[in-house]
Amino acid sequence: MPFGPSLFQGLLLDEHAVVRAAPLPWLPERRLEIFGDSITCCFGCTGTIREDPKCDGVAAEDAWFSWGSVIARNLRAEYHLQAWSAIGLLNDATPFSPGVMETMVGRTLGARCGDTPTTPWSGAIPCSDTAANTWNVANFPPSAVLVNLGVNDGLGLPPKASKSNATQWAVAVSSVAARYEKGTPIVLTVGPWLPPWPKTTGCGVLCNFSRAAVAHGRALGYNVSMFRYKAGSAERNHTGCGNHPEASAQQDMADELTPFVKSLLGW
Repeated sequence: MPFGPSLFQGLLLDEHAVVRAAPLPWLPERRLEIFGDSITCCFGCTGTIREDPKCDGVAAEDAWFSWGSVIARNLRAEYHLQAWSAIGLLNDATPFSPGVMETMVGRTLGARCGDTPTTPWSGAIPCSDTAANTWNVANFPPSAVLVNLGVNDGLGLPPKASKSNATQWAVAVSSVAARYEKGTPIVLTVGPWLPPWPKTTGCGVLCNFSRAAVAHGRALGYNVSMFRYKAGSAERNHTGCGNHPEASAQQDMADELTPFVKSLLGW
């Protein structure tokens, strides 16, 4: 799953090849929905600035190694992963994202009709605000929703987020939670990739955002919780291309979160 759009055009088989159905890699009724930004995209994860300080994060992106993909494999769960570099729940750090995640959660593909390509791939972005591109939660009711967002919402804010910022983020989280059957666990993960690198011990703005969202969501009857990664738990969480986590750090993130989700769901 490299950076940019991919088009499946079919399979080329040898003349006498036989295609058989393989056992599904997931267990029935185990489904995860996963939302995130460039960390969840696995931007830069297959390269490292330890060997090439100028390595290309776009060329080194591969969502197969994302913490979201790994935790799904750890738990033998089917999953839907939607992530976009520089995206936030309410704000974007750059113009790369076609909207914010609060609106993109309703789409199968993220790009909107008429969006102008600002990323390195070529070709027109498909028209996406159509009924055919609407993500129907009823067709894929998740066992849990895992969210790793907020870095791009919090960039540029002072160490202590204002009450209004935290409240807006909390309301947005609840609007996402409202898409699902009440009782569906919504897990807001914080870290371990937090500026300034490499030894962040606090989580300031993002913890303020997440705690407000948990309180607001629970007051409305939603099953929202927060998972805070331990500081320094992913050793190479800033040494991939573009100072993003390497694949090994993505594995560490998934492995640290796995017991929490497993316990939460009784798997």
